[in-house]
Amino acid sequence: MSKKFIKSTILILTIIFIASLAILIYDFTILISLDDNAPAPLPETNTELLPPPPIEQPIDKTPEDYTPLENLAIASDKIKKAGIYRTETSGTVTALGNIYQQKVKTYKKVYNNECFVQSASFSSIKKTAEQQYFNGAEILYKKGSDIDKDCNVRTWDTTKTYLKEDFLRDYGCEPFAITKYMINDQTIKSSDMSKDESGNYLLTFELTDFENSAANMIREIKTQSGAKEYPSFDQIKITVTMDSDWTVIKIQTEENYKIKMFISLTCSTLFEEVFSNIGNTQMTINEKEYFN
Repeated sequence: MSKKFIKSTILILTIIFIASLAILIYDFTILISLDDNAPAPLPETNTELLPPPPIEQPIDKTPEDYTPLENLAIASDKIKKAGIYRTETSGTVTALGNIYQQKVKTYKKVYNNECFVQSASFSSIKKTAEQQYFNGAEILYKKGSDIDKDCNVRTWDTTKTYLKEDFLRDYGCEPFAITKYMINDQTIKSSDMSKDESGNYLLTFELTDFENSAANMIREIKTQSGAKEYPSFDQIKITVTMDSDWTVIKIQTEENYKIKMFISLTCSTLFEEVFSNIGNTQMTINEKEYFN
């Protein structure tokens, strides 16, 4: 029997053993997941932790006259009163020491009481896509498939209607506001304001009290990932870039959290959401036709 044949045999047996072990671990994990109870419901949002009242844009002052949180309240109120804007988000979710990377792309349109969101993500392991449409009376939803590495979606399922209470359970909130995070005096660990090279203001918030500050994202991540349990956050850092007229330019979000899939994963995210068409009445949400 040749040495080459012996080495080939050992290699084949090793591969079979590793594959069998992986299957056993996966099957065992599935059994554990099936036996697990559903995750305990998250606590109701504490009314004391609701966002502070909006601040109307001042005429004779500058952002330097206000705290970072006050500036965020002014900028948020400005967009809310405009009632119209569009955002495009791109970024990555990494895990296993950057071995695993999930590319994410999202765009959102808001026009008064209407909102459309399309999101897609791609990795070698998991590909997801969804469209959501809101008009105050109903929530329409589609799932996508056949997603390429640039997060282009080639196939969409038929339209489904989401009951509002079910949507809030799964996603936490409707996506009309400029952020899904609860940012206020009780949830801010630290905050800072600086300027970039273009003279725009950077409002930086390190959050804490994650059950409240990230209550919406905790639900959304669990729903989109298909995890059995809610993720557990370790860090959230949000940087809002705005001009001297309190117009939001972009929001950068950095997160660290743990989530239990078939194994426990520590995930890091980096997303950048760019704002445009604020108050532009020429913008339309023609994507609602996707749901006919």
